[in-house]
Amino acid sequence: MLVNDCNLVSSDWLLEHLNNENLVVLNGSQIKDSEKTLPRSVIKGSLHFDFSNVICDLSSGLPNTMPNADKFSKELSALGIKMTDFIVVYDDKGIYSAPRVWWMFKAMGFDKVAVLDGGLPRWLELGYPCVQQFEQKTKSNFQATYQDHLICDKNSVLESIASKSSFILDARSNSRFTGTESETRAGLRSGHIPASINLHFRSLVPKFEMLPQKDLLQVFNKIIPDLNEPITFTCGSGVTACILALAATICGYKNICVYDGSWTEWGADESLDIEVG
Repeated sequence: MLVNDCNLVSSDWLLEHLNNENLVVLNGSQIKDSEKTLPRSVIKGSLHFDFSNVICDLSSGLPNTMPNADKFSKELSALGIKMTDFIVVYDDKGIYSAPRVWWMFKAMGFDKVAVLDGGLPRWLELGYPCVQQFEQKTKSNFQATYQDHLICDKNSVLESIASKSSFILDARSNSRFTGTESETRAGLRSGHIPASINLHFRSLVPKFEMLPQKDLLQVFNKIIPDLNEPITFTCGSGVTACILALAATICGYKNICVYDGSWTEWGADESLDIEVG
């Protein structure tokens, strides 16, 4: 039987359950350009989940934006994913973009989803089965139910700043957070959202795999000791913020959300205040 209450699974666990008829493996590697370059090898049985170019809101003007429930339902049905499936998401960097896909499912009311710890690099390191092509499934009927408390916009962030009602954690590097490193996207100011706190995602994922839970708790407890405190996660474009959301969930934090527009939106909007240093 597949577990329903875990958010992170090991390569050994996935190998053991790989042929389970209720398991779906998704490659959530990020594709940033039209060339659609993907890993040459993919885990056996994988489907491709393209959250940057397909399963997103292409009309928003921002990268990787959450689609609405109808769009998500349509694309997941086309992939052949059923409401009874258990989903494991991985990416080609270890733990990088897979948590974004994991959080998208959570935000669409689907909880039977986990991230593969170590992703494709760890899987390849262990010599576990790979193929050169993605799987194809028969069309299904997936029904998403949008959970609007798990995704927030700039207005919600502004309200939380004004009311001091939520911690804001920024997953970008310290040099980007402080503004000593210029942003690569054109038109973005350097710095960070006022009152936000820097927690670089690399401090939680030093190589391929997530730190053990006890180590994650030590990191978070220094910043937010109360597991009931509201937390908003942000980053460059809403991807690595979800690494922090995954880590916080593993630690037991419940009242969390991801700022979808993140710095790509905030840094480009001259009407919004920023801080440097």
